[in-house]
Amino acid sequence: MGLAANPSTVVLLLLPLLLSLLAAGPPPVSAKLKTSNIQFDYFNNTYDLNKAFKVDSPATIHNDALQVTMDSVNSAALVDQAGRILYKSRFKLWEGQNDTDRVASFNASFLVNIYRVDNSTPGEGLTFVVAPDLDLPQNSYGGYLGLTNSATDGDKANNLIAIELDTFKEDFDPDSNHIGLDINSVRSNITVSLTPLGFQLVIEVYIAQQVNKTDPTPPRPDNPILKSNLELRGVVNQYSYFGFSASTSNVTELNCVLRWNLTVEHYYDEKQKWVKIGLATGIPTVVILPLAAVLVCFFRKRLLTRRSNRQISGKVKSMPGMTREYEYKALQKATNNFDDKRKLGEGAYGVVYKGYLANREDLEKGDVEVAVKKFSRESLKGRDDFLAELEIINLLRHKHLVQLRGWCHKNGELLLVYDYMPNGSLDKHLFGQLLEAVDKRLGEDYEAEETKRVLLLGLACSHPTASERPKSQEIVQILSGSMPVPHVPSFKPPFALGPVPMLEEDISPATTTTDTKFFTSPHNGSDWTLQTINPETQRSYSDSFSTR
Repeated sequence: MGLAANPSTVVLLLLPLLLSLLAAGPPPVSAKLKTSNIQFDYFNNTYDLNKAFKVDSPATIHNDALQVTMDSVNSAALVDQAGRILYKSRFKLWEGQNDTDRVASFNASFLVNIYRVDNSTPGEGLTFVVAPDLDLPQNSYGGYLGLTNSATDGDKANNLIAIELDTFKEDFDPDSNHIGLDINSVRSNITVSLTPLGFQLVIEVYIAQQVNKTDPTPPRPDNPILKSNLELRGVVNQYSYFGFSASTSNVTELNCVLRWNLTVEHYYDEKQKWVKIGLATGIPTVVILPLAAVLVCFFRKRLLTRRSNRQISGKVKSMPGMTREYEYKALQKATNNFDDKRKLGEGAYGVVYKGYLANREDLEKGDVEVAVKKFSRESLKGRDDFLAELEIINLLRHKHLVQLRGWCHKNGELLLVYDYMPNGSLDKHLFGQLLEAVDKRLGEDYEAEETKRVLLLGLACSHPTASERPKSQEIVQILSGSMPVPHVPSFKPPFALGPVPMLEEDISPATTTTDTKFFTSPHNGSDWTLQTINPETQRSYSDSFSTR
């Protein structure tokens, strides 16, 4: 709510508070003390407040103040509320477990505005607290001042001390205008009434009346009003937090902190130091090392790939009669970046695309039609496989075979360039005249029987079952005439699976011929079939086109 419009309605008008708890004795020589000065002259955008404070709703930071209970004139919203605003950094208040070690000192001064709405009865109060953690206890509204609740009040495990500015008289309070020292409980160990003292009080502490928010903090009085010997080591945690708590009940008030200065002489936490050093060095290391490893692997792989490409290119060029090498970009352009619309066919070893290459020999004739076969990476497992494959293809030179025009190898990818066969593939001529598949550019310049041999060999090499295809050595022997052409079926061996998967017990055999197996599903409406080759048809086909 900020400063009160009418000073007569202020219960405790803009009170600066200085709290100092000092333990006797010098610090041990080995102790590493550090002094932290925290100063908030204003709670506004000058500071990163969200980073500095832990704010437990309904507390807010608003109107340049810490609103420890809700900043609202709506009395209903103020009823039965409790809030906390604590500084997020914790402080180490002593070193080790030795009782003779010195406990660090701290002092705090703060300017507060406790305002009652419409001259109503105020309540409950505001505290400066040293807490073990950042959490607000549940049900800590009313007389519990945001410190404890009915279940935990008085428990030594609370590990907190607080200076209460209490504006409501409970059964155990002297009046409704007092200051008290609370240790693990809202039942104060020591209380002093403010009324006869004109708002001046101290507990190793002093509070002095101050009308203007911008006035300097009054000097600490020589004689404290409230004084108590307190051993912090036996009460609070070794690591503790500083801040404020407040509460309301069915009587309400606005509890604001307008200014806060905190000085803590605390022990330097070596673990935190090394954690910070570790984070400062570790985070960049965690980021840089994997990145460096990735870059090293990338450039190493790139270097090895280039070296392998050079070695492969050298070996390919040394093969007898090897055709020209094409640039990858040229083949990419020729096939329109391997466009699916240019696809001529696809098999186990790769995809064939139609392409157009510039005719360097005769520019007037325009581009040359070619077929570019792009081998899949899976079909060539390594460099040796690639070289062996290419060597076999290079040896298979025959006037009735489609001619190899050139090759390309880049990053482990093999591309072969052939003359384009305008009449299509062999299987399109299977039920017509076999010799219709011959390239028209040969004219009549070929031997029919030898051409049939080559065409049948092509069909055999295209068998869908890998085990039925002739081996590379057999291909060479077949082309030389020292080995007969293998049997080829007169139709493509079908193998079709419908949409409904079948179990073994669902399948019933139906006998057709001795060597032919045919299975059908007993379920109505299913077109699931499995069919094998009829050996009689195979022999009939082979006899019809025998070259022996």
